[in-house]
Amino acid sequence: SSIGFVAPVPEKTSAAIADAVHLAETWLDGVTALPAGTTKAVAWTPKDWVENTLETWKRLCDPVAEQISTVWASSLPEEAKSMAGPLLSMMTQMGGMAFGSQLGQALGTLSREVLTSTDIGLPLGPKGVAALMPDAIESLSEGLEQPRSEILTFLAAREA
Repeated sequence: SSIGFVAPVPEKTSAAIADAVHLAETWLDGVTALPAGTTKAVAWTPKDWVENTLETWKRLCDPVAEQISTVWASSLPEEAKSMAGPLLSMMTQMGGMAFGSQLGQALGTLSREVLTSTDIGLPLGPKGVAALMPDAIESLSEGLEQPRSEILTFLAAREA
């Protein structure tokens, strides 16, 4: 909900991203021994980014959330634990909810700032998918003295 309304990516922009990724893969194939890492190029909105990276975030953050939800109860002295009784389960749920809420806000903010699906140094999206975020790329290119197409090609090469 923190993302708000996001317009769908125009077909022309999706085609430009697919072309940039194809060009990047062509360049990389000629200079590296590694096989192409992508099988598909897509343009994502911030909502698409959250939806397509959520499984990875769950794998990364679930252990942290479990620890945070139990830290409330484990920090209480034994006398307080015995007196709290049923409140302990409520405290555990509150800890998990607080962490989930903060994580959701952070992902919503991050979704508007990342340029690709691997921007934070981890492959967050589905395997073989090169994903670029056209709105964030447009915002970035406004402050640079390079043509948008060159910026897009550079980011496509980095993603590929």
